[in-house]
Amino acid sequence: MKEALLTAPSARIVWLSAIFLLGYVGVEVALGGWIVTFMIRVRNAEAFAGGMTATGFWLGITVGRVILGFVTPRLGEKLAISVSYKFSFNTYITLFLT
Repeated sequence: MKEALLTAPSARIVWLSAIFLLGYVGVEVALGGWIVTFMIRVRNAEAFAGGMTATGFWLGITVGRVILGFVTPRLGEKLAISVSYKFSFNTYITLFLT
């Protein structure tokens, strides 16, 4: 156990994963905080409605992670990633380019 604790932090994949997670969580938290300001300043929402938007953002992330935790093993990782990518791309095209 002691050897694993001493050698694991020096492994390249550990550092790459840590950097990825730092960036991912940073973007996630930044968007969660920014969405309230966006709703109030740009969309002229009330403070409560802006706060509810952030609540919906975090609820959506949580529910999505819970559901995908059960669905992904049944579909397989490659198919789940492919479906998620296609859904994300189509949503982007629909929302921002039309």
